[in-house]
Amino acid sequence: MKHQLETITPQIAKSYLETNINNRPLDDHYASRLADVMKSGLWKINGEVIRFDTLGRLFDGQHRLQAVIKSGVTIQTFVLRGLDSESVHTVDGDRKLRSISDVFHFEGQTNCREFARMVRKIWRIKALCAGTPSKRFITNSQAVDFLKVNERGLLNALNTVSKSPGIMTREILAAWLFLFGQTEKAVAFIIGLQSGRNLNDDSPILLLRDYLIADNNASKKLPIDTREAMTIKAWNAFALGEVPKLLRYQKSEKFPTIYIA
Repeated sequence: MKHQLETITPQIAKSYLETNINNRPLDDHYASRLADVMKSGLWKINGEVIRFDTLGRLFDGQHRLQAVIKSGVTIQTFVLRGLDSESVHTVDGDRKLRSISDVFHFEGQTNCREFARMVRKIWRIKALCAGTPSKRFITNSQAVDFLKVNERGLLNALNTVSKSPGIMTREILAAWLFLFGQTEKAVAFIIGLQSGRNLNDDSPILLLRDYLIADNNASKKLPIDTREAMTIKAWNAFALGEVPKLLRYQKSEKFPTIYIA
């Protein structure tokens, strides 16, 4: 890796931005704020670095470079070249650590936001079912690895769920469908949960819908673990052909595991 202080003119900034192939979408408002700082003469060397990977592609610094162009001001800043691809997923000096959605965008995904929400939910539920709640938060590199292995399944699940409003967001319903194995029975469960149509009075899907609707309308929401455990219990009952009279989950219980039909 090579690290050095460079003088960045608007022309140089433009040439650097031409290598910005898969960076996050530009926040023009943020770039304009930085440009105002530069035009006022308040920009200082502060240790933040413009970063390039081993192929010479920009992956951190686009807002500062865009601000240089907007302001017409020449600045000095540190530039780091030759970082490997894994480093791309862990740093972002412009504002904050990259989100999973940002990382998926960098990887060229068109469904980056939807996949990010799905992967976070799936990872969380798997950890809770495995009895390892401390591992329920996924890292960016773990998310990328998970997506590479499961991209087709995630896309199939997402495309199966209707975009019409439902009791849960489309992405969360798709995450549950993925977790339930994407069988015909799993699809029927998700469709019934989303629409509420053609459900028998003793259906565990209807029990779950009533439970979730009541919680959605309540001023004090139930813990997310409780909602997730109840969803699993309803699915397990449906998959096994059981007719529960009620759904209940208490913190003292072991978190349920998912029955795969």
